[in-house]
Amino acid sequence: MLFAEWQPRLSAFIFKISKSKETIEEIVSDVFLKICISRENLENINNFKAYLFTACKNQAINALKKNLNELNHLKNIERKNFNNDFILPFEESI
Repeated sequence: MLFAEWQPRLSAFIFKISKSKETIEEIVSDVFLKICISRENLENINNFKAYLFTACKNQAINALKKNLNELNHLKNIERKNFNNDFILPFEESI
């Protein structure tokens, strides 16, 4: 099976980019899912190894960007000074 063959090498490669063990499995699974979905196009790929590593690199970078955006959003929330006078109790806001 392709996944079992490539998973260890791709996982090590992704870890070098993301430094996150939590995202490795998700990224490898997502890449192989996309390959399964678009398997008709695989015959057009000349270098499958390069394709796999490029897809994993792109997924890892996208995950880093997403995490950065979430972190920036949280920082923005923390910096805002919310005035409690404008916040309704939960029951009143429904």
